[in-house]
Amino acid sequence: MKPSTLVVLIALVAGSLIMLFPLWWMLSVSLSTPAQASAAATSLSDFNWMPQLANWHNYPEALRNMGSRQPWQGFLDALANTIVVTVLSVIGQVLSCSLVGYAFARLRFRGRGPAFVVMIATMMLPAQVTMIPMFILFRWFGWINTFLPLVVPMFFGTPFYIFMFRQFCAQVPEALVEAARIDGCGHIGVWWR
Repeated sequence: MKPSTLVVLIALVAGSLIMLFPLWWMLSVSLSTPAQASAAATSLSDFNWMPQLANWHNYPEALRNMGSRQPWQGFLDALANTIVVTVLSVIGQVLSCSLVGYAFARLRFRGRGPAFVVMIATMMLPAQVTMIPMFILFRWFGWINTFLPLVVPMFFGTPFYIFMFRQFCAQVPEALVEAARIDGCGHIGVWWR
């Protein structure tokens, strides 16, 4: 083995150990007793780096008592919120972005090129620029402290995903689209299939 390769290997192992240390610390503290965990927060000399008896019941206990006085209520609420927002957001993104991407790829209409350029240009606008206007708009609609600001904008498309769907639809062979039209499909049928 070359000396340069050995130096690189030693540097990679040292870097990996540095990166894995917080994960090891978190795991060892989470499996410790509350007394051992508080000792780890105050003094490294009192901390047991490898717990002899792993307290696996700490994990369900943490989930059971998270965010609510009733057992499991906080965790289950958070899980349900996540599932609802994620499912609705994915449905909204796929429907809106695929429809618009298909329209930009397959339909011929006046202003298609400039509209696509304007839509792509919005990708250069940083999200921080739109935060305050979006908050004012959501407050005006009365959507503050609801799921609506997380879900409703997803049904209006995202420029990056519209661009990706447009590129996909443009790659579908025209012969396949013509075959679908011969079989009686309109634009919605072609898009769906």
